[in-house]
Amino acid sequence: MPRLSVIVSTYERPQDLARALEGLCRQTLDDFEVLVCDDGSGEATRALVDEVRARAPVEVRHLWQEHRGFRAAAVRNLGARAARAEALVLLDGDCVPWPDLLERHLTALEAGGFVVAERHMLEPDETAAVTLPRIASGEAFAAAPAREVRRLRRVARKAGLYRLLGIKRDRPRLMTSNCALPRAALEAVNGLDERFEGWGHEDDDLRRRLVARGFTAQVAITQARCLHLWHEVDPTFLGKRKRSPNWRYVDRGFFLSRCRRGLVARPLADVAARVVGPDADAARAALGLGEARGARVEVEVLLDLDPLAPPPRPSGAAEVVVAVAAAADSGARGTLHLLLAPDLPVAGGGYRARPGRRWPRRWRAPASRPPGRCRPGGRPPWRRPAASSTRSCSIGPA
Repeated sequence: MPRLSVIVSTYERPQDLARALEGLCRQTLDDFEVLVCDDGSGEATRALVDEVRARAPVEVRHLWQEHRGFRAAAVRNLGARAARAEALVLLDGDCVPWPDLLERHLTALEAGGFVVAERHMLEPDETAAVTLPRIASGEAFAAAPAREVRRLRRVARKAGLYRLLGIKRDRPRLMTSNCALPRAALEAVNGLDERFEGWGHEDDDLRRRLVARGFTAQVAITQARCLHLWHEVDPTFLGKRKRSPNWRYVDRGFFLSRCRRGLVARPLADVAARVVGPDADAARAALGLGEARGARVEVEVLLDLDPLAPPPRPSGAAEVVVAVAAAADSGARGTLHLLLAPDLPVAGGGYRARPGRRWPRRWRAPASRPPGRCRPGGRPPWRRPAASSTRSCSIGPA
């Protein structure tokens, strides 16, 4: 069994992929496998992988999925399912690794947690100078742009400062173009969330779910490096992070640490929920939620049948919470309050909640919208919604 499985994602860039694979063939570490995870490329990519496989010093496999738009999360999960090693390295097909990149990742992984690394961003003329012979001889890495060397040092210094001061806990960012993590860590969070389609944020989501499960970031920004080859941006990249088609989903104010659509598909019955209040069994059956039998609770539902009384405090540490004004159709009547967990700033399952408030805003499901698509209302969360606005709700989109 190899010590590392390198998951290389690609789509219709065989020239870039050839340079990335050449860099992997020149690694100082030789006990690893390469999985080229293809998001629907044509025959040129397949022919390239066959050619590299014939001469590579390590095993190279080609995994292909049908192209249905930009699905980076899904194609990386495809590689993770097929990987044989206990440690995984994620690399983009337009990134040429330094000769010691895998060795550096492996060393950092031994300290525990997941490894956050970086890449040198190249301009078009610098990209043209990264040729196969220069990669083989090492000249391509000796000529790394000085501005990028300085930038990576700044990022590494800031990461250390943020950790010392306990601020910006989402930094340094985890970029799936160059990172490493144990297979067990990826399985604990159910892989990348395949609801992310189009450019951006699937790696931010992966990082916060890893942290929620207790894994810590090991910083290897100035050690485990690669050259990011210049190319035209994907059409789904609109210039700013908040313009990404995934922004509303990543910024919804909550998350499940084990996503529902990842390495495996999790039905609602697999989501561990605690239901508190009258008619709890009827509400659980209407929502389709699973029962929390262990110590870990993903969703807590508090049934409030008093239209004027504020909702009670959560009875225990729930991992995920939501504020929803809805009534179960099978007999339970009232407002479902899924509250902010004590140990998370925000959480939930399909709805928006604001951090820093004891109770989230009230949400109601208008008759014109399907269950699970709620919008903020104007009344406090303990007010009973009108009968015309009551709906059963689900945790996140299907």
